[in-house]
Amino acid sequence: MIDGRYIICPLEIEARALLTLAGMDPARVIVSGPGVAVAQGVEVAHGAGATSVVLAGFGAGLAATPLAPPIGAVVDEEGCAFAPTIRVGGRAVRIVGVDRIVSTPAQKASLRARSGAELADTESHHFARACVERGLEFGVVRAVSDGPNDELPEEAANWIDAEGRTLAARVLLDLARRPALIPRLRALARASRHAAAGLRDGVEEAIR
Repeated sequence: MIDGRYIICPLEIEARALLTLAGMDPARVIVSGPGVAVAQGVEVAHGAGATSVVLAGFGAGLAATPLAPPIGAVVDEEGCAFAPTIRVGGRAVRIVGVDRIVSTPAQKASLRARSGAELADTESHHFARACVERGLEFGVVRAVSDGPNDELPEEAANWIDAEGRTLAARVLLDLARRPALIPRLRALARASRHAAAGLRDGVEEAIR
């Protein structure tokens, strides 16, 4: 693992996937929590002596892409753009950071048309801005867990707490209330396992 390089994962499940990588230093993997909380994760890494930081986790696909494509630009909905200084090989795509979950095909298509981005998440814009403000080299690795034609259950937004932990009791309660969610949750679990493999491959390139 490159000296001074830290990994920030918004979700605990993402960090767990990466800790299986050979040579990964658990002390340099930070779980920030979702959304704007990632900026505090950057501050923690900076305070610990980081010289470069990689944001790693799952994202939404707005267009057809490889599982974990190189990300060459981070944009937000106000037109701000950031250029990652850590990139792996291959054709780079753009990711748009938004402050809400983009869960339906219609929402994804609209965001794609407005931003020109192929991927979306709720952290990359906050992450990139925090890194630039602190003079840190940065990169973003996102593995697609739901594609442009996939729809997330509306309940999914409440299945993660502010620290990035899965609320298992809440998931079970929602399944009991709406059994129709069970096959959708199984499909989401399969997609997440597939995305975790792509995430590991992308991060492995970014830390060597």
